[in-house]
Amino acid sequence: MLVILTLTITQQGEKPMVYQDETIQEVQSKNKAKAFEEKKEMRKECADFVKDCSTFHLQEIHSEIRRLKKKY
Repeated sequence: MLVILTLTITQQGEKPMVYQDETIQEVQSKNKAKAFEEKKEMRKECADFVKDCSTFHLQEIHSEIRRLKKKY
């Protein structure tokens, strides 16, 4: 799907103001909703895997989580 987005820029004082048209807001809303659903599905998939995995895999996951927390 090809969506052409247009912005109207006006000067008000020294700062430019950008008015988003309804199409842009609709696309942004759809993108946010899609991202939210994808994150929700990833969390569910991870939780299901952790619930049923072996002790070895659980230890590996735990090590990776600690590594990520330390890094960020």
